[in-house]
Amino acid sequence: MGAALGLSQARTATAEARVLISPLDGNAFSPESDDLINLETEAQLVRSDAVARAVADATDVSQDGLLSGLSVSVLPNTQVVSIEYGAPSRVAARDLAQTFAEEFLDYRTERSERVVDSRSDRIQAQIDAQNDNLSDLVSQLDDTTDSSRARVLREQISGVNSQIAQLRTQLDEVRTGADDPGEVTTPAFVTSPSPMVMVGAATIAGGVLGLLAALALVIVRVRSENRVHLTDDVEAVGLELLGDVRESDLDLMVRNLVEDREEGEITAPLRALRAAVFSRERRRPVRILMGSSVPGETGPRSAVGLAYAAAASGYRTVLIDATSDGRAVTRRLELAGQPGLTDVLRGEISLEDGLVTLTAHLQVLPCGATDPRNDDRLGGPHVATLFERVSDVADIAVVATGPLLEARSQALALVNDTCLVEAVQGVSSIDELVEITNDLNPVNVLGVVFVRPARGSGQGQRELPAGDRRAARQTRRRAAVDANA
Repeated sequence: MGAALGLSQARTATAEARVLISPLDGNAFSPESDDLINLETEAQLVRSDAVARAVADATDVSQDGLLSGLSVSVLPNTQVVSIEYGAPSRVAARDLAQTFAEEFLDYRTERSERVVDSRSDRIQAQIDAQNDNLSDLVSQLDDTTDSSRARVLREQISGVNSQIAQLRTQLDEVRTGADDPGEVTTPAFVTSPSPMVMVGAATIAGGVLGLLAALALVIVRVRSENRVHLTDDVEAVGLELLGDVRESDLDLMVRNLVEDREEGEITAPLRALRAAVFSRERRRPVRILMGSSVPGETGPRSAVGLAYAAAASGYRTVLIDATSDGRAVTRRLELAGQPGLTDVLRGEISLEDGLVTLTAHLQVLPCGATDPRNDDRLGGPHVATLFERVSDVADIAVVATGPLLEARSQALALVNDTCLVEAVQGVSSIDELVEITNDLNPVNVLGVVFVRPARGSGQGQRELPAGDRRAARQTRRRAAVDANA
């Protein structure tokens, strides 16, 4: 009887994914209308035919009846939407819940892009019309010999120029508005137990197994919640959040820097990080130690980005790779094999001879050759003199190190002016952030840079447009099915 009961209750598996919704132009929950009540409208859009069609295309599942297994709700007093899907198999339930979450975010992005493009086109048309009007007025001014008429034309030209300037400001605001649709904060997971577990629990020791499962769930949930998933987790520790950047943007910037060796366009998150850091740290010159909060990380992923943004502002900037193996800076910038910090510490070359110029305002001191005595040298008396020389050649020095709880990083903290902590979403823990703030005291911890690994892709890959992301996900799903066959 217990087995029959277990089987009867296990015919449908349910999976849940949770999505954090960000205000986005062109959607119900937007910067202009960010009341939480509008999230209910956003939740209903998950069930729209447009999202269902995208899910059907991505999973090769017929759209007929696809919405019957879908349930959507908004968690009370939050910007989080819960997406549940019930299907005959656990794999199908999990894949469809995850796909609905991802395609919903893509749908929000596409809606926003259409609205932004439409607004931009309308404003540009007004600018073009005013430019035509301006050309006509200038021609009339050139042809007139009447001083009174000329004075009137000049006033009209001034007014048209003012209108054009206002329109261009509006166009810039539209094009640089919010572009983050949100993110899948909790990837889809099956919330209902498997048939075998239910049968075993019902026939053998349902009560005991249920208690063990509940204890395991509590342990997993507690451990999971200890990770830094949202920017609010950083501020809850008492540290100031200075930047929120995506790893895919950082990798694209590094590739462009390596290929072009010139100062290109800075992304909005990097501009915001630069403004936050330099508005709070006004000393010039200044040496900023930047390290990871994750044990085992070879170095901060955002150090190159901060240095690049500082150089783009015209500051003489030096990026020093003080990590143990150079993965975070030297190798990413394709400077492996170049002499660097190790050689300077040995006294084999001068600081100036070790610097590699990347752009007009950015120089890099690579890590140099691997030397087991580097940690000893970094704690020696000559290191302070070396870093004082760094201040002679740079307005801004960004010193990349490994985990901030390691001895190497703590030695470097003593010869730098301030410290930035990098927290990686889903990897860094809250306990590690607390321990860093305690161990680095009284050195000034300026704040935290929050790094988001690329959604739906491996670390270090460029995030694709919405249509390409669908194709990539569909290919991965088919490959997984073939591998399990």
